[in-house]
Amino acid sequence: MASTDKREIKMINGTVLLMKKTPLDLGSSQVLAPHETYEILGHKVILQLVSSVHGDQGKTLKGKLGNPSHLRDENKSGSESKFCVTFEWDHEVLGAPGAFIIKNFNTSEFYLKSLTLEASDPSQDTVQFVCNSWVYPAEKYKSGRIFFVNQAWLPSETPAALRVYREEELLMLRGNGTGKLQEWDRVYDYDCYNDLGDPDNGPLYARPVLGGSVEHPYLRRGRTGRPPSKAVKPTTESRLPQIASFAIYVPRDEKFSPLKMTDVLSNAQKAIAQVFAPQLASLGNLTLNEFNSFEDVLKVYEPGSPGFLKYPTPHVIREDKSAWMSDEEFGRDVSWIEPCEFPPTSKLDPKTFGDQTSKITREQIQNQLDGMTIEEVSD
Repeated sequence: MASTDKREIKMINGTVLLMKKTPLDLGSSQVLAPHETYEILGHKVILQLVSSVHGDQGKTLKGKLGNPSHLRDENKSGSESKFCVTFEWDHEVLGAPGAFIIKNFNTSEFYLKSLTLEASDPSQDTVQFVCNSWVYPAEKYKSGRIFFVNQAWLPSETPAALRVYREEELLMLRGNGTGKLQEWDRVYDYDCYNDLGDPDNGPLYARPVLGGSVEHPYLRRGRTGRPPSKAVKPTTESRLPQIASFAIYVPRDEKFSPLKMTDVLSNAQKAIAQVFAPQLASLGNLTLNEFNSFEDVLKVYEPGSPGFLKYPTPHVIREDKSAWMSDEEFGRDVSWIEPCEFPPTSKLDPKTFGDQTSKITREQIQNQLDGMTIEEVSD
């Protein structure tokens, strides 16, 4: 009777944490209305574990793949969604998992935060995959997205079963230097500053290219791959209209989060309001560029004033707004840093204006000099 060797296939339970797209995710070309919510269908998200120990028998020696599994049992918590996933995994044949491949067959992207694999043996630790990346529908990629275990290796120390996957991922991030980059591309490529001008609007808007020359070889920016301008081919890249400035290519994982984008838009609205609100208010003001009262002057220094420019409050009116009207302060403001002399003299003609000899004596002002002499104050 022939014997059969049946290995026990153990199940590995995992938890996937992701965030759905929101209306504030301006990096997406598919804009949601404020009341819409995008739902993730777990059965349309497929994951496969990759062995870090055993490779296939082909020339590439890529790590063996486990059976595909899909997400299930969604548990929502605020803006995050937690899914469960179960993998069939034979440790004797496949060894320890070192990466996983994910394919998104939903109609829109989601933000993948992490995958955590529970240990099947109490003596083992959990396996953590920190992702923090947007995963677009599978049709946008040539192959599935791969994420590696949260462990750093030098190139020479990378497990052989994962080395080819690492090299392919690096080639993907470098790009091929051609074509227009789309929002789902993950290319970190560079180009010279060839979009400083807009020659398509006329010769006056043309600007030289910075970078890529002997004098300035290292000036560079992120490559976008936009088509060249019609006026200056092929050195100058075409410009996007101002209204489409958010559509400039930046790797999606590098764009602002929804929370930070909210702050950016809020600050932009405040900046616009500070510029246009005073101009609109001045349309009904018949005395332009003038103060109508002392209260208007004091409002310039008040916090939260509608003016565009903010001025620090002078020390003299911080405690008392009427302090500047006293004789002592008014005299100090008038004299300012001009040289003083005592007794004061006048150059007015006595024949016309009468006797100009000062009647102020030393005794009258001595107690106002804070212990200093008249000579010290005059210097």
